[in-house]
Formats: sequence, C-alpha cells, structure tokens
Amino acid sequence: MEKQKPHYSLSDVQRIVKERGVNAFTATALTGAAAWGYLVSKP
Repeated sequence: MEKQKPHYSLSDVQRIVKERGVNAFTATALTGAAAWGYLVSKP
C-alpha cells in the first residue's frame, strides 16, 4: 500500500537539513552516502 500524502512537508525537511547540516542525518546514513560518493569534503 502506497502513502497518499507525505508525513512531512518537503519545505520543513529542507529547512531542518539546512539548519542542522550533517547532524540532521544518522551515522549510518552518512556512512552509506560516503560509500556511494555523495559526501565530498571541501577544502
């Protein structure tokens, strides 16, 4: 069964991620993102 509407609004999620940065994600999510090459350290 598919969801009919999202649990959270996209704008709320984007705001929280912008405010918290990497702290908005779990360590497992960060490890997975790094393994897939999504995390790039900036000089």
